Amino acid sequence: MGSDSQRSQTNLLDSLQNLEASYNRAKVGLLPVFEYASSFVDSHGHESASFSALPLPSPLSDDYWCIDPRGTLTLQVAKDTYETLGLVGSKLPFKFREAPEQYIIRIPLRKQLETPKNWERYKGALKAWDQRREENAGGWDILFSCSVGGFQPPFPHSTPNAKPQVTRRTQVHIPRPSITPCPLKGEDAKDDWEEGMSEIFEWVGLVSLANGGSRLAANDRVDPFVAIYSPPDPSYVGNVVHLQWTGFLSPEFIQSVINFLVEHRPPLSSVTSHCPYNSPVCYLPAPPKAPPIRVVTEDAECTWSLILENAEGRESRGVPEDPETGVREATWAMAETASKWDMRWG
Repeated sequence: MGSDSQRSQTNLLDSLQNLEASYNRAKVGLLPVFEYASSFVDSHGHESASFSALPLPSPLSDDYWCIDPRGTLTLQVAKDTYETLGLVGSKLPFKFREAPEQYIIRIPLRKQLETPKNWERYKGALKAWDQRREENAGGWDILFSCSVGGFQPPFPHSTPNAKPQVTRRTQVHIPRPSITPCPLKGEDAKDDWEEGMSEIFEWVGLVSLANGGSRLAANDRVDPFVAIYSPPDPSYVGNVVHLQWTGFLSPEFIQSVINFLVEHRPPLSSVTSHCPYNSPVCYLPAPPKAPPIRVVTEDAECTWSLILENAEGRESRGVPEDPETGVREATWAMAETASKWDMRWG
């Protein structure tokens, strides 16, 4: 039994290590990318295919933009750029000292949603912006991802691959979580639930940190003046594996990792995703709502973490099968963070 379980975990790890993400990178103007993305959206739509793009940040500019998978170009620019572009947008409502005054402009990629006159105005403004950018900040270095492999861009580009960096940690505390819905009644019950969930997500965070694993070790005695980490209760001592993909990862790739974990059902797994700080859009709400606006700063935060507990873990705690389907369903919990100046806070 133990041998079969160990073999299964080895096969699972081998399969995860073979999951690679690819994306594209090009030093090119925004206008060519805009036209390429527009032709993609007109050909495939965004319901069954997706295109996204984001430039690498530059210390010489406070202007940002991105193309989100729903087919919208969002510009978040400083006041002088906004006035020079001559496009209609809105001022961010936040009052802050750490970042310059910023404006938001949203441009749909589908030509049918705009008049020909407006479309030419967009293209003219982006072309002029590319020229000014080339003279002052050295042009754009753009990362982009297209879910249709055969739809090649008409400009030179490279295709980096993101392979997982694997870290193994042995003899560490591993929680046996009990993921349940938040109690609807009783303040004490809610407080206990929140404390328990916070401990599980704290454990996930420590696993993800480069040096955090040492605090999880069963023999953690690093410094007598530093508090010893207390793992969630109940827990056991075992081995964990941390895989990290770094790059411009598409939503399809992240979903494929989640689907893989759901299908292969390891006892406990987690997926954490970090949004680049320089993206004006980091969250897509259900249509027809527009993405909430946020201030772009180097310390901007947008991270979510998903924890999956499979059916075997629930079986060990005596969770019954569904009487109609005969399935002992797995459970999940998700936590998100957002920066101070983010309209998701209201």
